[in-house]
Amino acid sequence: MRLKEFILAFFLMAASVSARADYQTGLQAFRREDFGAALAEWTRCALYGDVQASLAVGDMYFEGVGARQNRKQAAEWYRKAGLQGSAPAQIKLADMYREGIGVPLDEQLSMEWYRRAAQLGAAVAQYRLGLIYYDGAGAPQSYTGAWSWLHQAALQGHADAQYRLGIMYKNGQGVARDFTQSAEWQSKAAVQGHGEAQLALAALLKSGNGRPRDDEQAAYWLQKAAQQCNAAAQYQLATLYRNGAGLAQNYASALSWYRKAADQGHAHAQLALAAMYGAGQGVKPDSMEELRWTLIAEKNGARTPGKKLRALKKLKPETSIALQARVKQWTRPYTQCAPWS
Repeated sequence: MRLKEFILAFFLMAASVSARADYQTGLQAFRREDFGAALAEWTRCALYGDVQASLAVGDMYFEGVGARQNRKQAAEWYRKAGLQGSAPAQIKLADMYREGIGVPLDEQLSMEWYRRAAQLGAAVAQYRLGLIYYDGAGAPQSYTGAWSWLHQAALQGHADAQYRLGIMYKNGQGVARDFTQSAEWQSKAAVQGHGEAQLALAALLKSGNGRPRDDEQAAYWLQKAAQQCNAAAQYQLATLYRNGAGLAQNYASALSWYRKAADQGHAHAQLALAAMYGAGQGVKPDSMEELRWTLIAEKNGARTPGKKLRALKKLKPETSIALQARVKQWTRPYTQCAPWS
């Protein structure tokens, strides 16, 4: 009996070594963009139980690389890898069940696969479970449950989880309200480049909640967030430059940042831009640009009671019509900066 067990173990070990060799062969084929050969090699070693190969085959079917796209097949390979303990495969299968991609939409199965990955220590899965409990989408809302999973992800350095945890400490959701802890977690996310966390940290520094009030540091973090296309940060930074609060007064910089926020559809920035054109701050006075941005701001929901009608009545009919046509055609232009994702 022991001899038979030894022989079986020997052949299983040999198959495993062979599968590893096939995996490397597949990897070499993939790197030289011979995707069909890569898929064939990885499928072969996946059938021998190579979990990494099963995940790779799932990815290729999901993306349609080396074979026709087949999300249903991808799900089967992810399931195979997931059952062998692959957290990335478990997360991908959970995503598919949550969105109904390649499999029937099933929030319960999605939660089950996220939980498996989360229990293996996958920060992404822990974060997504935390969001599910926070929003009550797919499970009964539980701030305590959300805090528990988000905290685990945050301890692993997951920036989105750190930001969300900071919000929960600020609002006292699932945990006692604690501005110091809020600032601590927002700071951890901010140094990783998380734009929303940078904006939140700036607000805490400006108010003196959780950290000593520091207008210069608040301005620093606003600038970081603004550089990532955060319109609210751009608007607030522009206001600091305009008023000389925490930064040397600089109308040109204020105008530039207001315009960046205005170009993203920020109505208050559009009104501020209009006011600067009207007052000639950082730019030559221009009543037409003032009126144009006022009308655009109103189009985006800003309240400008009576101002529009009074200004339009002073214009010649043809000028008024042309101006309103320009406002109607206004769309958000393409921006060069790269927001956090």
